[in-house]
Amino acid sequence: MDFLFAAPNIVFTVSLGVLALLLVLEFAGSGLSDVVEGLFPDLNGDAPDADDASLPSQFLSWLRSGRVPMLMLFAVFLGVFGAGGLLLQNAVTTLFGAPLNAALAAVTMLPLSVPFVKMAAALLARMMPRDETAVISREDLIGRIAIIVTGHARKGFPAQAKLRDEFRTTHYVMVEPDEEGIELRQGEEIALMARRGVVYVAKRVAPPQITHQP
Repeated sequence: MDFLFAAPNIVFTVSLGVLALLLVLEFAGSGLSDVVEGLFPDLNGDAPDADDASLPSQFLSWLRSGRVPMLMLFAVFLGVFGAGGLLLQNAVTTLFGAPLNAALAAVTMLPLSVPFVKMAAALLARMMPRDETAVISREDLIGRIAIIVTGHARKGFPAQAKLRDEFRTTHYVMVEPDEEGIELRQGEEIALMARRGVVYVAKRVAPPQITHQP
């Protein structure tokens, strides 16, 4: 126990503790996975285009290999980083009589963790059911019905909407109307008409017309 809670090792022990907490919350049905996915709307669906996605988004999309859920990817990282860091500190202590400084050990483990996380993500992607890993392209979302979940969309001021495809994958997209003076409000159903970069042009779904019989 002294080894786990020693100052040079505490960052790795905390990582494993956070991993345990995430597992408890997820198995308790907290819906944490959906919340985490919602924080990365550009990564739902196919890989982001090189010209309209940030470098972190492109890196995370590459790392996800096969559409592994973000929470699962984060859990794998915490496990690899935490367990690998403790093994590293134990090896250094055995060889040199003292562990690395906490900051140096953490900086060392970050790049060492990436290839293991990538391999684990690829393995998990192959193990997951097909209906959870099937991917449709961004263009395939055009013409589908979505619901605005965050904010009000105006031309030049997009809001976030979500839809679920035939593979039961939830997509979060940014939408805006094509005309000035139109506002698409939270909770409204919209149709995705076209895509301009990372933003979709959307149109309000007209309510059904009620005809009165004479």
